[in-house]
Amino acid sequence: MHSRTYLAKEDGVAPRHKASKGRFTLLLGCNAAGDSKLEPQLVYHSENPRALKGNPKETLSVIWKSNSKAWVTSALFKDWFVNHFLPEVKHYCKQKNFAFKALVLLDNAPGHPQALQDLCPGVKVIILPPNTSLIQSMDPTDFNFQKILHEKNNQQSCQGNRW
Repeated sequence: MHSRTYLAKEDGVAPRHKASKGRFTLLLGCNAAGDSKLEPQLVYHSENPRALKGNPKETLSVIWKSNSKAWVTSALFKDWFVNHFLPEVKHYCKQKNFAFKALVLLDNAPGHPQALQDLCPGVKVIILPPNTSLIQSMDPTDFNFQKILHEKNNQQSCQGNRW
């Protein structure tokens, strides 16, 4: 099992119980001031999971993408960068009367394309070297807080929709 895989309490203690193989990747982003958070992108192994049968994915508060291993590939990241990140940052800069300039800090995940710098002249992309957790903006504490807020918003959204 992958070293960064988290098991639910029930999965780890039940006798003769196989650990769940459900995987997903969540791509999160925000600005340094914290007043603008990007819509999360969720990458799941199935384009149309059974749990959402009959319910449109557009009603979820995430950008739904699929990949057989639930990984963010270079193509998925580039699509997110061009179609979601750039328009959101441009809108934010226009709203605040800022010149369009952005600095993007990324970890060294293989799904981050090296040529992002060429896609938009107003964006500088820095890919951090391995083992730089002290300066990364989304450490596990921030991620857990984001996850709790996202789950709370989804629960409220689901209760309102009554699937």
